[in-house]
Amino acid sequence: MRREKRRLDPDRLYGRITHYYMVRKNRSRDEANRIARNVVSREISKHRCSGEGCGHAPLDHVGDKGACMFSGCACDAFAPGRP
Repeated sequence: MRREKRRLDPDRLYGRITHYYMVRKNRSRDEANRIARNVVSREISKHRCSGEGCGHAPLDHVGDKGACMFSGCACDAFAPGRP
C-alpha cells in the first residue's frame, strides 16, 4: 500500500515544535521559537524542487515521472532539495 504524500503545513509544524520544546524540554519561549524557526526553514527547503528556476512543491509534480505541472516552468525533473 502506497503512503499518501501530504503538503507541509509550516504553521502546524511550528506550533508543535515550540510546544514540544517548552513543555517536554523545559526551554524558554524564545529558545523554543528559535529552534522552531530553524526546523521549519530546513523542512521548507527540503520540500522544494531543486530544479533550476522551479522551486515548486513535490506535490506539484506529476507522479513518478517528475514533470512539473506548471506550464512555462523550466523544470524537467524533480529532485528533493537538501539544506
